[in-house]
Amino acid sequence: MAGFVACLRQAHPERNNIDIIRAVRLSGDQAGLPDEEFGYGIPNAAFADSLLTHVADLTAVKIETKEKPVRGQKPQPKPPVITDVASGESIVFTSRPKTELVVTDSEVRISTGAAGAMITGFSVYKGKQKLTFSGTEIQSGENSVIINKKYLLKGKYYLDIVTPQFEEKIPFEVR
Repeated sequence: MAGFVACLRQAHPERNNIDIIRAVRLSGDQAGLPDEEFGYGIPNAAFADSLLTHVADLTAVKIETKEKPVRGQKPQPKPPVITDVASGESIVFTSRPKTELVVTDSEVRISTGAAGAMITGFSVYKGKQKLTFSGTEIQSGENSVIINKKYLLKGKYYLDIVTPQFEEKIPFEVR
């Protein structure tokens, strides 16, 4: 745990100690239903890092858990759900996306080529704001989309992509 917290502290030096503790607790597999025996449960490093990266106010995050994990049995993987208490909006980030998202110096390339799925819809969000693009700002094909990076400000975004086979939400950053 000390190494885990040290890594979070090093990755997010702008965050205070209370934010790091909240992220570790919120990432636990029993975060929604802590108890005296296992507390907040087993923390998820990737989810804690994602919370610290994408959520400014961790006090506004509410984790919903339907049931506690059964110890000694392999848990079924479930994507993390982030709910903003103020707006009630939930964002579920895909833990192992099938969509390839690459940010280069000049463009953001989105491809479902390896998954073999045709893109039927996609949206890019900066915070809660959905971005709209005209035909000159993007190039789209059957299973790929290229967004000209000069139309995106520096910061954190997330992609919401829809295909007939799957739907994914993937965070990314433009530097």
